[in-house]
Amino acid sequence: MSPIIKDRQVNVKVNSANFEEAKKVFKENGLDISSAFNQFVQEVAITHALPFKTEEEKRRDCMIEQLSQKFDDNLNQMESDGGISLDDARRRLFT
Repeated sequence: MSPIIKDRQVNVKVNSANFEEAKKVFKENGLDISSAFNQFVQEVAITHALPFKTEEEKRRDCMIEQLSQKFDDNLNQMESDGGISLDDARRRLFT
């Protein structure tokens, strides 16, 4: 694999506390900041995707989890109130 040509310098502002924690993780993995950033940029360029969830994706996942929990709670409540069984409710909903 040929070496990556590094022909652009980038200046970014980051949260100091997060930056210090990230530096520790990079160091534990044998990377300096520049190498870690270059690997990040290369990964995004190759995959055309982010290697982490965006804030919107995190919010969506949280909403799905909350809805799922509410759904399960309602089914359990129906069953405890003498309603249909949990298995019957699932069959009705998903068939």
